[in-house]
Order: sequence, then structure tokens, then C-alpha cells
Amino acid sequence: MITVCDTGTGIKREIVDRIFEPFFTTKEVGKGTGLGLSTVLGIIKSHSGFVNVVNEVGKGTEFQVCLPVTQTIDTDSKLARYEELPAGHGELILVVNDEDSIREVTQTWLEQNAYKVLVASDGINAITLYTKHQQEISVVLVD
Repeated sequence: MITVCDTGTGIKREIVDRIFEPFFTTKEVGKGTGLGLSTVLGIIKSHSGFVNVVNEVGKGTEFQVCLPVTQTIDTDSKLARYEELPAGHGELILVVNDEDSIREVTQTWLEQNAYKVLVASDGINAITLYTKHQQEISVVLVD
């Protein structure tokens, strides 16, 4: 369990049951979308967990994020699946990154795996390359 709490004013009783509803917000227009807590709940549920809300008006709110415990963590085998990039078949990839070293490493890595690569250091250069090669480009990697 992970607990997040505050010592604020708490949540009014008449709205506490709605705080996880998508697009529900008490903020003024333009100050919030009402997606924060619904997104949190969705992520927690997707990991077989749940969220408890302990609320006391005038004293604050506590969110208890509960996630299941696992006996073993098999991270090595999970990571091993992603270590190798699938070999390409000559697909053209546009790499957009403003850092020279990242562009160079990405280009080398992709070319070693049978991809063709175009590189751009900024948005203007990327748009120019994309416009010229849009029919051949399979993927655009953007920083």
C-alpha cells in the first residue's frame, strides 16, 4: 500500500463518490480536465489493485493505493524479450532529435538492424525531410 495524504480542507461529502468519474472536476474552466484521478484508478485497476479514500472534511484526505504483492519478480526474462530490435527489411525511419549523440547512436543501431535511416536535428529539418520522403517513410521517431 502506498498512502498519499494532505492536511487540506478535505473533499465535500456530496462529491466524494464522484471524484474518480472521468471529466468530473471542481476546478474552474480551463484549470483542470477531471481526468487525473480517473486515470490513476484505471492504471491501478489494470494492475489488479484498488484505491481507498479516507476523507475528513476540514482535516484532509488520504488516498490508499493498494497493489497486490507477488512472490517472485521475473524481470530478467521480461527484459530479455526487449533487448533485441527486430531485424528490419529496409524500412525507412526518420529520426528527429536535437542531440547529436542520440541521433548518431539511434541511426547506427537501426542501420545495424537492416533499417534505412534519415536524421533531423530539429522540427524544420524533419518537416523538410518528411515532405520529400513521405511515401517511403515507415516510421518517425521524435524526441
